[in-house]
Amino acid sequence: MLTDSHAHLDAGEFSGDLEQVLARAGEAGLERIIVPGTSLESSRRCLELAQSHPEVYAAVGFHPHEAGAYLPKHGLELQRLADSEKVVAVGEIGLDYHYDFCAPEQQQQVFAAQLELAGKLDKPLILHLRKAESDFYRIITSTKLPSKPGVLHCFSSGIEWAQKFLALGFYLGVTGVVTFKQADILREVVKNTPMTRLLLETDSPYLAPHPYRGQRNEPALVKLVARAVGEIKGMPLEEVARISRQNLKDLFGC
Repeated sequence: MLTDSHAHLDAGEFSGDLEQVLARAGEAGLERIIVPGTSLESSRRCLELAQSHPEVYAAVGFHPHEAGAYLPKHGLELQRLADSEKVVAVGEIGLDYHYDFCAPEQQQQVFAAQLELAGKLDKPLILHLRKAESDFYRIITSTKLPSKPGVLHCFSSGIEWAQKFLALGFYLGVTGVVTFKQADILREVVKNTPMTRLLLETDSPYLAPHPYRGQRNEPALVKLVARAVGEIKGMPLEEVARISRQNLKDLFGC
């Protein structure tokens, strides 16, 4: 009953062996994988992947690193893609001030436009947040959110921000970072967040869990994330898998 709520399987790192990657995911017990778009072309690829694999579902959106390429007409194209029953969310969208790929002001404009789209479609959000908490919180609290707000993927902002986002109805995504030696802040968040508000993810091909850190990540390795969460919560792997599977179904309907 394992799930991977965030895997970039449309990335070039999987171009040579995607079917084998998906086969290993099935062997590891994964029932659902969500692939989020990061640009218009990426969103199209994610939808095609979801349409050709029953266990895969897609999200569509412009990552903050790609915000510089966003034009108003792209919102209409994202809306068209989102008409598919295999598109369960708008994402990966948000703010990232760690890198200088796009000016903060432009990121904010594109983020707000996509939040408006998600509200119009009433589809949950898959959100990216890095070193932009104050602006991010200001924007989402001044916008009409979908009835099921969504998830802050690869959450890393600490317990105080976690509590604020949980109060707004969001879920928190936990990656292989939870297995890293220096991830005490994330482990504190996991410990103090109800299991019913956590989602498991890999962020493949990035952030492979220990002992695979530095290698290409893939959905099958989400089992190591689930095991680490179980150790923190004092729960067996099977219970972590069961609850996180239900969480994904509750949020994304798949």
